[in-house]
Amino acid sequence: MVGRRENTGKGKTYPQGPVCELNGVSVPCFCCCSESGGITAELLVEMLRAIDNSQALDRTDGIPPFLLLDGHGSRFDLLFLDYINSPLHRWNVCIGTPYGTSYWQVGDSTEQNGCFKMNLTKAKRDLLDKKEIARLPFQIEKSDIISIVNSAWDKSFAKVATNQTAICERGWGPLNFNALKHPEIQLTINGANATTISQITDNMATVDPADLNLSDGYSGSLMDKMVDHRNRESARTGVNKEEQDRKRKETAQAKLDSNKKRFTAGLLAATGNFALGPEVLQNLRERKIASELVNYGKWEKKNNEYMAQLAKVQALRQANKTTAEMNVMELRLLCSWFKRAGDPALPTTRDLLITKLEETMTRGDQAAPPRLLDVTAQMVLPSSFE
Repeated sequence: MVGRRENTGKGKTYPQGPVCELNGVSVPCFCCCSESGGITAELLVEMLRAIDNSQALDRTDGIPPFLLLDGHGSRFDLLFLDYINSPLHRWNVCIGTPYGTSYWQVGDSTEQNGCFKMNLTKAKRDLLDKKEIARLPFQIEKSDIISIVNSAWDKSFAKVATNQTAICERGWGPLNFNALKHPEIQLTINGANATTISQITDNMATVDPADLNLSDGYSGSLMDKMVDHRNRESARTGVNKEEQDRKRKETAQAKLDSNKKRFTAGLLAATGNFALGPEVLQNLRERKIASELVNYGKWEKKNNEYMAQLAKVQALRQANKTTAEMNVMELRLLCSWFKRAGDPALPTTRDLLITKLEETMTRGDQAAPPRLLDVTAQMVLPSSFE
């Protein structure tokens, strides 16, 4: 009989997921999921841990590997930030421009994502055709997913030549700022700027600034006049880009430091910072601690109220009074003690309070407010982040 090992691999009964070859190391497919169907910090950490455990990335030079991500909220989770900033497995992680990620993400390119979706559809159609010929149920089963993905993967994400084209057109290799030439991004350029982004990037690709004479002779004089003209125009129109940029960064930084605004990729980018380094980790830890202290204060208030009410109830029980001997205040105390969420408001008359007490006194005592974790242990940051 043929064993599972002989039947495992591409084109066989158990094809397994795609395998990536990097630096002579075979990195197997990492398969994961979340209850919500979206990416989470837990999944991100497990992905990076799998890469680290494979030892496919060279860390012998002391330079952490670089990872570029979009601005999804999972990137700002303490679990993820703790992992990438740990000295044991540090990663240099940056967020791309938080808006318009489809312009720069290589995986969103036609060569990769578009081609993958087209081949995924073709693989499903081919599989259904084979099932129809074999008189099998005409439907896609969960067990078919791996073979379908393998088929589409080989014709999209696994094609080196088209991937290189996508990387080049997105401006990552070589680094040519090509994304700034996108027609929709061009529309956002200030019309007052005489030089377009396209001209800037073309010049950057062909002329080394060190080869330009910008200080001596006629070119130096011309450059001084251009700068002087730009400064006078800025003063006249009230448009001072450098000053505006400085104020915008200061405002964004103040919002981050105040902990009143939600920490987002857009707010981080507005400060001029795109790296998820120790300072981001510290900021979010402080936010977490502040939030937990607020929650702790709410719990402490509820717990004090509970303990005070419990003491009164115990004192009343020790008095061994019957309902007929209790006054209205004592009856309200016990009715309140046995009251639960969703119950109507307590009655106000003595007779109704007695009736209410007799109906609810078998419920048992109230539960104490749930105790929150002690946050004092988290108040001091690890020495590696100080």
